[in-house]
Amino acid sequence: MLPSVDPLNKCPKLIQLNLSHNKIKNVQALDSLCWLRMLNLEHNFVQVLEPRCTSLEVLIASNNRVEEINLNELKQLRVLHLQNNRLHNLPQLRMLGLSELNISHNQLNQLAGI
Repeated sequence: MLPSVDPLNKCPKLIQLNLSHNKIKNVQALDSLCWLRMLNLEHNFVQVLEPRCTSLEVLIASNNRVEEINLNELKQLRVLHLQNNRLHNLPQLRMLGLSELNISHNQLNQLAGI
């Protein structure tokens, strides 16, 4: 089980990255992966999700502990899976050109951000 993603910042040309089923809590080190288009983080311990990989098109972060998200930098994002997390609201999603969104099994009180 991988607890940290820090060594991956030395692989800036990665296009797809599957980090599912680990013990990852913090993914900030992935911000340097400027070519990344697909990121799978499902089944980890991520609480805050603020990716800055501007080329990211697919983000799968289901089955984590995500309580806070900030997706302002993800102008290319088309697929977002956030099911089975701890989200209470979804800010700024209407700015994204999503074609697929899964937010089932969260603690959502409102859908004002959609």
